[in-house]
Parts: sequence; structure tokens; C-alpha cells
Amino acid sequence: MWSEASALTFEETGDLADIEISFVAGEHGDGLPFDGPGFLHAHAFYPAAGVGGDLHFDEDETWTGES
Repeated sequence: MWSEASALTFEETGDLADIEISFVAGEHGDGLPFDGPGFLHAHAFYPAAGVGGDLHFDEDETWTGES
């Protein structure tokens, strides 16, 4: 689904992931807590060690598979 909606391509390699996509709420370990429904929906990190390359989506928002 992500490949269809973006210019990204995905390949399963068995190695550690370059991008980890998480749906989390409130404080979730990166020092950038989500605020609940309404304002901050997501954030991402430039590729680097640790959380680099990861995308975090606020679990308290309403997300659908509809476009």
C-alpha cells in the first residue's frame, strides 16, 4: 500500500529495517511526545543511527485506509 501511495519502493531483505513505521501515543521514547487528537499527527527522522529514518504516527488520531 505504501508503494502505491508514494515514490517509495520496499524490499524485504532479512536485515535490519532502514525505515520503521510506528503508531504510538503520548511519550514514546524519542523526546517528542504526541499531544493526543488534533494538532501533531506525525514526525519522521532523517536517516541516521538510532531512530534515524523512522516514521512515528500519533495513535490518538483518526487514520483510515481511504484516500
